[in-house]
Amino acid sequence: MNQMPKLGLSAKEVYQIIREELRLDGDPALNLGTFSTSFMEAEAFQLLQDTIGKNFIDSHAYPNIEKIHQRVIRMLGQLFNVPSNCLPMGTATTGSSEALMLALLAHKFTWRKQREKEG
Repeated sequence: MNQMPKLGLSAKEVYQIIREELRLDGDPALNLGTFSTSFMEAEAFQLLQDTIGKNFIDSHAYPNIEKIHQRVIRMLGQLFNVPSNCLPMGTATTGSSEALMLALLAHKFTWRKQREKEG
């Protein structure tokens, strides 16, 4: 289907069309060449289902998501041995490529400051 149907389709029909097309893709459980998650605990999947309607960016409407986000940043700071007198900083990203680019950009700015300080 390459154009809008004149009479529309039911949600079930659209689901079946898209599901059939996606079945032709590879099996993510066999994809070891990327950073794709190939397995997820049932509880993690259920959390995704429970929160799919929440907008992560709207921290005023969903303040507990921001609390969890900050907790994860602190845990990652501990994992990477951030000194206890420093406040770890971070941000959520939607994918591994975006996360990597942001991390490298942060590293570049830190590197630049050090080079300027050292002349």
